[in-house]
Amino acid sequence: MEDSDSLHCFYNCDYVNALDVSDIQDTNHLIPLANQHSADLPCLYFRRILPSHLSTVPTESLGLRSEFAFHYDLQAPQVGHWPSGEYFGDGSGGRYAAYPTLRRCGVGIAFLLEGSFKFGFYCSLIGTVQTVPRAEVTAALVLLLHLAPNTVVNFFSDNKVFVDAFNKGFDYCRGILNSDFYQDIFDLMQEKHVSFLVFWMPNHLDDDPDKERATPAPE
Repeated sequence: MEDSDSLHCFYNCDYVNALDVSDIQDTNHLIPLANQHSADLPCLYFRRILPSHLSTVPTESLGLRSEFAFHYDLQAPQVGHWPSGEYFGDGSGGRYAAYPTLRRCGVGIAFLLEGSFKFGFYCSLIGTVQTVPRAEVTAALVLLLHLAPNTVVNFFSDNKVFVDAFNKGFDYCRGILNSDFYQDIFDLMQEKHVSFLVFWMPNHLDDDPDKERATPAPE
């Protein structure tokens, strides 16, 4: 038998191509592409490894937002006119939360009155940093953007890290992860003269239901 190169062995051998093997018959349609591109993409056609330059998603196709786009539920008041009351916020990593390069986080806010959902919104997390902790902080930030001046709000979050950090005050928050959004939160509270109290609310069955809510932030 004469020596054969990889292209012949894998794609151009008539004997192999005629074998009644499903893996061979199902991939024979790749023969023209292999003959055309295998010299430039050997790792793809001989080892089934995708080259790095083909696995990089262009920035314009990443699906990231630079500005908030809010989607409202029910008859929500206009931005800057949301009333005092009890609000509930949450952040999520989405369907691909386990994969950092694919993760696209979302944020949701709900206003409840006497136990009944009245209105709310959801939005995507802006920027290139797509993490669930950042989405949880964002929930408080986007709510403050919607609140009317001089409102009194109880905000409930199931993210204890955010709740504990917020309740330690600005001096603590400006030295931790996502400090830029914490800065915006405390700035908005001061600009709008909002009383913004944050509480922890367990949201999973394995959490201890007897744990007390977090202490409100200091004045």
